[in-house]
Amino acid sequence: MSRWYMVRHGQTLWNLEGKTQGQCDIPLSDKGRQQACAVAKAFEGYDISHIFCSDLERARETAEIIGEKIDAPIDFLPELREMNLGCWQGLTSQMLSARYPQDYNLWRTDPSRVIISGGESLESFRRRIRYCIEVIISNKCGKDIIVVSHGLTLKVLTLELLGMDIRHFNSIRMDNASITAVELREKGNVLVWLNDTCHLR
Repeated sequence: MSRWYMVRHGQTLWNLEGKTQGQCDIPLSDKGRQQACAVAKAFEGYDISHIFCSDLERARETAEIIGEKIDAPIDFLPELREMNLGCWQGLTSQMLSARYPQDYNLWRTDPSRVIISGGESLESFRRRIRYCIEVIISNKCGKDIIVVSHGLTLKVLTLELLGMDIRHFNSIRMDNASITAVELREKGNVLVWLNDTCHLR
């Protein structure tokens, strides 16, 4: 049995402004770095063998702060990047609702049917995340790890680990610098906790 801790990166200025980031390479804000330090402190005393991380800057910064604190090696995987949201990137929810009303409404109810111009489909995104799971399991089976990534990525990763339909990702909340834990067991993986932010108080 091993435990996977999924950590969403700390806050960015685009998070604060409500902009869709996707694969735009936005750095952490000062508050985001403080949040990453709080996450690192929360993992003091944990036996973490490795950190796997998206190679986008906001995730890299978060992982590096955690890794330095707990002395854990980091592997950067491009496949752990956020979903490519194409022409939606850089837009707020209000802008999306105004410019793409049908697609944006469908995204919130049945996202598998939405094709975003310049982006990737939900099915392609799911395959990418499944590949990440296989890579991580083959490298660190039986050991506790941290995965530092992005909101949509971690929602889909969690649902995949639990064998649930990824179309339900809109029913999951993952805040900046939150921690979600899933135990990998022989008879079925178990969600231990979701979107924990107690360390930020």
